[in-house]
Amino acid sequence: MLEPDSLHINMQLAMFLKDTERLNEAEEILRYVINTHRSYAVAWRELGVVEHKLKKATDATQTLEKAIELNPHDPDAWCSLGGAQKTLKQYGKAQDAYEKGLKTSPKSTYALLNYLTMSVINNKQLPDIQKQTQTLIAAKEACKKQIERQLNLPWCYFDLAQLEFFTGLPFEDTLRSGVMQATAQWQAETAKDTYQLIQEAGALPAETRRAVESISQAIEDREWK
Repeated sequence: MLEPDSLHINMQLAMFLKDTERLNEAEEILRYVINTHRSYAVAWRELGVVEHKLKKATDATQTLEKAIELNPHDPDAWCSLGGAQKTLKQYGKAQDAYEKGLKTSPKSTYALLNYLTMSVINNKQLPDIQKQTQTLIAAKEACKKQIERQLNLPWCYFDLAQLEFFTGLPFEDTLRSGVMQATAQWQAETAKDTYQLIQEAGALPAETRRAVESISQAIEDREWK
């Protein structure tokens, strides 16, 4: 139920509805918030995220661009824009958006990995890691610490595998460990999607074939509940 005079309560309700996949209801509340608070960038960003989830990627890009206009220093808005543009196969624009997300949040592994993925798709080769050496080192160390502490499972394994993949290091064992740590098959399939996207773009055919085969075999070998 909407609270006409409470921005905070309405945003809390919208976030709950989004997180529980009641997306149409979340969209309705976020549109109400925007109509009453036109300059509230967070509401624009979250509406864009919901629109993307509702498969309205074109609408999402426009909404997220408005969020960025209001707050150009929000890395989540930049990365969400990149995600919508990636869905639309606008890989050049998506790379630019993820790069801006990385610049506003240099420690964001999410922004870094998506930027590198788009770079590989657009350039059909491994990225020039000289420009990202310190960022890559820090991201790898962060993933390894999460693994040691058993945090952010299984994503810390999948993130580390991608970092190894992009820097030309062996990655298959890390990928398989991620599959073993997954609590649901969709998590492993999500990790696989990244390599398939690169493969479908015709980039790094040998490397992506190894990645797809490795994770596919691990998924097949795993006994899912």
